[in-house]
Amino acid sequence: AKKPESIFLIEKSYSRLQRVAIKQPAGIYELRSYAGAPGETAVLGDWFEGELRPLFSKYGMREIGSWSPFDESSSEKCLFSLFYHKDREQAEAAWRGLHRDLSSKQEAVNGDVLSPQSDVIFLRALGFSPLK
Repeated sequence: AKKPESIFLIEKSYSRLQRVAIKQPAGIYELRSYAGAPGETAVLGDWFEGELRPLFSKYGMREIGSWSPFDESSSEKCLFSLFYHKDREQAEAAWRGLHRDLSSKQEAVNGDVLSPQSDVIFLRALGFSPLK
């Protein structure tokens, strides 16, 4: 077996983890990781705070939190975000709609940082999770 990889994270200033309350017992969580050239994730973070947050709401996405790696060399080029969706179909529809809105705008982040090819993992909350 291969040794597990550990990534320690720091919550971003625009993260909404402290303000989120999900009372529904069902649903799924989507963990997305973005990697790019140094500085790209800072631009993406600015978008999360400004333009993207209203689009998340428009398409029914609940942003739970955003983090960067604790390691300084990785913190400038990696970003992790957690979203809540009613189900996987709603998640896919939300991202399609968001991409349609973004494709009609001129200010794409270095081509398409929010591409569907981002690393994505779908999760379910366990019984002891405060996010269940």
